[in-house]
Amino acid sequence: MAFSVSMPDFAAPDAAKEPPYKANILLVDDQPEALLALEAILEDLGQNLVKARSGQEALWRLLNEDYAAILMDVQMPGMDGFETAALIRDRDKSRHIPIIFMTAAYRNEANIFRGYAVGAVDYIVKPIVPEILRSKVAMFVELAKKNEMIQRQAALLREAEQREHKKQMDDAMAFSHAVSHDLRAPLRHIESFGQILLESYADRLDEHGRDLIRRMSGAAKRMTDLIEAMLKLSKATQGEINQDIVNLSALARDIAAELPRSDPGRKVEFSIEDGLTATGDPDLLRLALENLLGNAWKYTRRKRTARIEFGKAEQNGSAVYFVRDNGAGFDMRHADKLFLPFSRLHARGEFEGTGIGLATVQRIIRRHGGRIWGEGAVDKGAAFFFSLPSSAELPEA
Repeated sequence: MAFSVSMPDFAAPDAAKEPPYKANILLVDDQPEALLALEAILEDLGQNLVKARSGQEALWRLLNEDYAAILMDVQMPGMDGFETAALIRDRDKSRHIPIIFMTAAYRNEANIFRGYAVGAVDYIVKPIVPEILRSKVAMFVELAKKNEMIQRQAALLREAEQREHKKQMDDAMAFSHAVSHDLRAPLRHIESFGQILLESYADRLDEHGRDLIRRMSGAAKRMTDLIEAMLKLSKATQGEINQDIVNLSALARDIAAELPRSDPGRKVEFSIEDGLTATGDPDLLRLALENLLGNAWKYTRRKRTARIEFGKAEQNGSAVYFVRDNGAGFDMRHADKLFLPFSRLHARGEFEGTGIGLATVQRIIRRHGGRIWGEGAVDKGAAFFFSLPSSAELPEA
């Protein structure tokens, strides 16, 4: 099956539909006449000239807008230009804005060196030559325009890549479902016909013939289960993540109530901690817990009294969730194979399965920005720990 891939369109928006870019230039001086003089020098640049009468006002202005350059007097009451520049450089948002100092009084070398030490890109001693100042500010405006253009193009590129990625994921999901449907239909027929043969023609077959039919039906069922598992793995890898507050304790109780229906005679003690919540996709997190608790149920089958626990612990100062059991466990020497698709640490004759469950869980946890690992010992049980980020740390889908 072939899929056409269209190239993303990275063209910039129609310039006629957008107002021309104007850079903000911050003028800082406690003298109104000095601010008027700066305005007169720079007005021909056609940019937004923002005035501040003090260092405190300049800092407040910088909280709300981005600026191409700051022209600042050194000698100001309260907070002088040097102190203001130091605070500007302490802020992540403003530390890279070019600062030009202007002064008539602080003209000795010590003050000039101090100006450059607090982050100035230029130190101009008054009287100001208008043409020189205008050309310097024009250069910073041009740099700001280019930076803004780069950021706009980067945003357009990200949007185009996201659209293309979504299209590819949708195509891959459609392909997976189409293939799975085409495979499952004949497998269902094989399984059904095998059952019909056993029920309606068993007296015409010897024991060897009946055993072959049972093997055939069993193989078809395993293949069907494998296809279902691969679809779940595909779902865990693709599609968008819906961020919501998920009650993990409630999910775990629902799953624990469903598991005994497959084997009502078993004696299993569940211990599920109350009030465990996380931020993430409810369907994906349910799928992860179904696999983890389902594995615990499966691998405790040979225990007279099985115990399965879901809770929360602290490890290295961070909260982690865990599913723990007292079942068959595993050899830690093979722990690096736990999350590999189709990898099995137990023989098929011991425990059924497709070998995809833990790989699916790992992909779900990773897509949420967390990590998962397992600890265990042979015949002494296993524990699987996983972390989930807070809502502020969740990655974009």
